[in-house]
Amino acid sequence: RKGVIFFLRCYAYRYWREQSTQGPIVDEESGAFDDDQVFPFRPLHTAARCPCPESLFSLILLMHRTQLKEYDEAGRLPLAVACLDSQSNRSVGALTKILILLAEYPGAAHSRDHHGRLPLFTALGAGLSWEEGVERLIMLVPKSLQMRDPVSKLHAFVLAAAPDDEQLEPTKEKA
Repeated sequence: RKGVIFFLRCYAYRYWREQSTQGPIVDEESGAFDDDQVFPFRPLHTAARCPCPESLFSLILLMHRTQLKEYDEAGRLPLAVACLDSQSNRSVGALTKILILLAEYPGAAHSRDHHGRLPLFTALGAGLSWEEGVERLIMLVPKSLQMRDPVSKLHAFVLAAAPDDEQLEPTKEKA
């Protein structure tokens, strides 16, 4: 059990560092975070972002079901977090993390992050394919095909054809 928690906390730190310009202080030996800093540890968001076996992802989902409707610092639900990275999404096995999360909470397909971006646009920007969850995201939010991505200003079909590019991702605000 300690190994699983340590695994998640390491990825949580990496995930949190991507979301903010200044991360929490971590004790090198124990891997513990500095107690003086506020750091919401969200195992489901972390598992959605990092490569992990299907059995571990399913266990975390079972244990932290309430986090399906919890937003992170960037205004993303776990579904949108899973859409950020095609390799992490594919690591689940037969089903992708996106498909698993949509089966549990289909309403997440309608949620927008702080940039106004739907999970579909995030997934297309990350290069996810039709079978990896894009089809299901479109079926749940068909109006998204008529909309433009607020970050790239492209329609979904153009975004799907665009190469993976950092310009399609929202830029971080520099403090």
